[in-house]
Amino acid sequence: MQLNLSLRSRLLLAGLAVLCLALLLLVVVERYLLNSTHDELMREVVIACVLALALKGVLTMMLYAWLTRGLRRLADASARLAAGDLTVRMPAQSDRANDEIGKLGAAFNGMAEALSSRIEALARGEAKFTAIADYSYDCELWADTSGKLIWINPRVQEMFGYTPEECLAAQDFPAPFVSDPDVNRTVRQIRLAVLGNTGNDFEFRARRKDGTTFWAAADWRPIYDKHQQNLGIRISIRDITLRKEAEQRLEATVTELRDAQLVQKQYLERAQDEHARLAALLGAMNIGILFVSTDNRTVYCNPAFSQIWMIPPGTRIIGTDPVTMLTESGCTLARPEEHLRHLLQPPLAGEPLTAFELPMADGRLMTQQSHAVEDAFGKAVGRMWIF
Repeated sequence: MQLNLSLRSRLLLAGLAVLCLALLLLVVVERYLLNSTHDELMREVVIACVLALALKGVLTMMLYAWLTRGLRRLADASARLAAGDLTVRMPAQSDRANDEIGKLGAAFNGMAEALSSRIEALARGEAKFTAIADYSYDCELWADTSGKLIWINPRVQEMFGYTPEECLAAQDFPAPFVSDPDVNRTVRQIRLAVLGNTGNDFEFRARRKDGTTFWAAADWRPIYDKHQQNLGIRISIRDITLRKEAEQRLEATVTELRDAQLVQKQYLERAQDEHARLAALLGAMNIGILFVSTDNRTVYCNPAFSQIWMIPPGTRIIGTDPVTMLTESGCTLARPEEHLRHLLQPPLAGEPLTAFELPMADGRLMTQQSHAVEDAFGKAVGRMWIF
């Protein structure tokens, strides 16, 4: 059965051992005093004193080594922990579990475990931050409350051509990264941002390391610690050149469409004027005009046509079948069976375009002529009959 003693008990036992040795030396000296002559006595006393001192020194060193061996191990473990060795632990000693050294060792192991867990958690958090920040599509940066750049992710090299180290060493941020026409307003905007303002989609012309420029947009948001102290701003910069080019193309297209609309409006006004003149001309003529589409529907007729065929006012004409409309009118052919097949029938291929006479039942003789109507591209759009 082992006896667990505290450090104070061990020191007390060690002191008693030294006291016993001192008493033993006194007994030896007294013996020599009784049995030796004066010279021998002096010599023996000196030798005894030297031996006593030597023995005391040896015993003291042994006692010190015995008492501090745990402290030395604890000091070595602390040095290794400070050097970054998070796996170091104090060995468990059952005979010293309850003394001061044992308690120090247990406390050291607990501290090492807590420190290792905290550092592992910090490493995992740093890995997540790196994955988010370093591999972000945008260029992410952090500027302090004075506007000085204190962190920027590696995306800046792809976007601007500068390494993060070159950016941090640059003076007058953000002037070196902005095209000259936009430097003043961009610097002014950053100065307002560090005061705590939030900004979205601030557009500017950025400048790369090789001198070329591109369109960029920036968003920023103030950063606060857990005590709501302002630490600066976080800025996200993205390349919007493609979007800007698309906007410019769209703007150019809109301008072209507006110009085309203006031209179309002018042509429409001219066409309306021409239509008005043509309608006035056809309305003033004393011959009947009838336009029929390719699908055999009435498109237009002038007033003279309605008068010649005695069509009552208000009768629906536009959009109707012209043959049916004429046969149901108030004008009757003298020989319907003979002339009906000629009514509004285009001439056959190769047949000359001559006037066709239609005798009417009331004694009138009507002359009919047919003409094909084509558009500007030569496509047939219908026929025109003149009566």
